[in-house]
Amino acid sequence: MNTIKKTFVRLFLLNKRMLKKISFLLILCLIPILTVAMTFFAREESGVLNILLCTQDKNDAVSNEIINGLLDGDNIISFSKCDDIGEAYDRVKTGAADAVWIFKDNLQQRIDKYVSDGKENNAFVTVVERETNISLQLSHEKLCGAVFPYVSYSVFDNFLYTEIFTVDEITKEQVKKAYDSAIGGGDLVTFESVSGETKGAKTNYLTAPLRGLLSLVIVLCGLASVMYHQSDRENRIYDWMPKTKHIEFGFASCISAVFDSAVFVVLALTISELSMGAYEILSAIVFMFATTAFCLLVGCITKKSSVTGKIMPFLMIILLVVSPIFFNLNSLQGMQMLFPTYYYLYSVYSPIHILYMAIYSVVVYVIVFAVNYVTEKNA
Repeated sequence: MNTIKKTFVRLFLLNKRMLKKISFLLILCLIPILTVAMTFFAREESGVLNILLCTQDKNDAVSNEIINGLLDGDNIISFSKCDDIGEAYDRVKTGAADAVWIFKDNLQQRIDKYVSDGKENNAFVTVVERETNISLQLSHEKLCGAVFPYVSYSVFDNFLYTEIFTVDEITKEQVKKAYDSAIGGGDLVTFESVSGETKGAKTNYLTAPLRGLLSLVIVLCGLASVMYHQSDRENRIYDWMPKTKHIEFGFASCISAVFDSAVFVVLALTISELSMGAYEILSAIVFMFATTAFCLLVGCITKKSSVTGKIMPFLMIILLVVSPIFFNLNSLQGMQMLFPTYYYLYSVYSPIHILYMAIYSVVVYVIVFAVNYVTEKNA
C-alpha cells in the first residue's frame, strides 16, 4: 500500500514539476488554439472552389430548384448565386470565382429535347472556367449529380409515352408518382463503419484532420518530457540509483506529460463535437501508454537531450506526413505501423485497433527496457 501511495505521490510531483516548465505549457496551449481555430473556420463559409450559379430565366422553376439544392447542400465547394451573368463572367476573369454555371431558360424543355434527340449540341448548362485543373474537373461530377434526377425523369417519361402508353392512357401526375416510387425515393448510398454501424455522410473537411493534429501534440508533449528527463540525467539528478533504473523516472515523467495533454485533447474533441464518448476515453488511455512507449524508445536511441531536441522537428514532420491525417496511402502502411498515431486514428473507425494499439505498446515497452538494460549495463 505504501509503495502504491509513494508511486502516486511521485507522479503528482513530476506532473507538477512538468507544468511549471514554460515550454511544456506552450505546447499544451497548441491544443485549445488548434481546436478553436479549426472550429471557428469550419463555421465560416469555405470551400476548395468558389462557383457562381446563374440562370437565364430568373422565374424558371427547375433552374431555381437545382440552384437552391446546391446552395442548401453541405459541400466542400462554395456555391453562391449571381443574378447578373455579365458580372459572373467578370468575377471569373478576375479570379474572384473559379467558375460559373449558367442554367439556360426553359430548362425542363431543353432537358426533354436533349433526351429525345440524343444530340450533344443540345446542352442546357454552360460552364465557364478560367483554367482547367483537377478540382474543377471533379466539380463537373457535382453538376452532373445535380441535374441527373431531372434527366433521368425525362428519360423515364419519354420511354413511357413512346414505348408503352399514349397520352390518353396515362397522366403526367401518374408518371411522376410511378417515377418517385420506383426510382426517386431514398438514398443511393448508405455509409457504415466496419462494425456495421450506420453513419451519416455529413462531415466538415476543415475539422476532419483535427483529431490527427491533436494526436501529434500529445506525441510532442511526450518527446518534450523525454528531453527533460535526459537533461535531468545529464545534471546527475538520478545518480543515487542504478543507471538501469533511470528509465522508471523517464516513464513517470513521460506518462505524466502525455496524461495532461490527453486530457486536454479529449476535452477539445468534446467541445468540437468530434468525441465518441466513453469509447473516446478508452482509446485515449491506450494511446497514452502507446505514445509513452514510443517516446521512451526515441529517448533510448538518442540518449542526450540535445540530440532529441534536434531530431524532434524532423520526427514530427515524418509523423505528419506518414500518419493518416490528411491522406492515407496503402504503400506507407508498413511505416505507419511503427507509430502510435496510426493505431489511434484508425481506432475511430475500427475498435479492433485499440487492441492492436495495446499490443504495440507491450512490444515497444519490451524493446525499450531491453535496449535500456543492455546500453546502461555496458555504459
